[in-house]
Amino acid sequence: MQRHVEVVVRVRPPNARERYTTSCVFHDESSLTIMEEGEEPRGFQFDKIFGIETTQREIYSECGPELVDGAMCGHNGILFAYGQTGSGKTHTVLGEVKGDQVTDQSGIYLRLLSDLLQYKQIRSNEVNTQIGLSAIEVYNDEPRDLLRDRSLLKLHETEHACDCIGIKTREIVGLQDALDVFKIADSQRSQCSTSMNSSSSRSHALFIVDIAQTPLKVVDGDTGEKDA
Repeated sequence: MQRHVEVVVRVRPPNARERYTTSCVFHDESSLTIMEEGEEPRGFQFDKIFGIETTQREIYSECGPELVDGAMCGHNGILFAYGQTGSGKTHTVLGEVKGDQVTDQSGIYLRLLSDLLQYKQIRSNEVNTQIGLSAIEVYNDEPRDLLRDRSLLKLHETEHACDCIGIKTREIVGLQDALDVFKIADSQRSQCSTSMNSSSSRSHALFIVDIAQTPLKVVDGDTGEKDA
């Protein structure tokens, strides 16, 4: 797996308040220009740009499968969603889930977890796979555990990692488990009303997926037990 960083942009559709305004964003697959009245055009380059017609499935197909493949091979991966309040981060990342089913409106995280669960099931005769999910809020430079009543976390930094001491992790058996974690975490986050979003979060949220894989033992009639 190659080590690299990709930056992609999603242009969201206008909301109800913007419905009758003129768009100032123009783009192709990798370049974007903002043209506001009375100002010089501003141009930007990205690895990929998704327009307003792009579906949740298309977003995931571009951004998600490589993360899943890398994670199952033991690599770390990061998916970072950034944008001002009201820009559509929550919809893109979380979206909608009904029970244990991914819908057309399900976001990247749920699709990613769905793929991990599918991998777990397919390899269940060879590998015991456990998937855990944790949730952290970083507010005023303080990390807090959103699954443990916003308790303050201690960080232990090493040369290659930063561990959260005592963080609570919930095992994910189905997508509903993941949705429950997201709901609990969202209810615990610091929020404040803004002109763009009546329930805007005032912090950064981090969801950490931990994967543990253990080879299973199978019994061979001639030689006894061996690794699967």
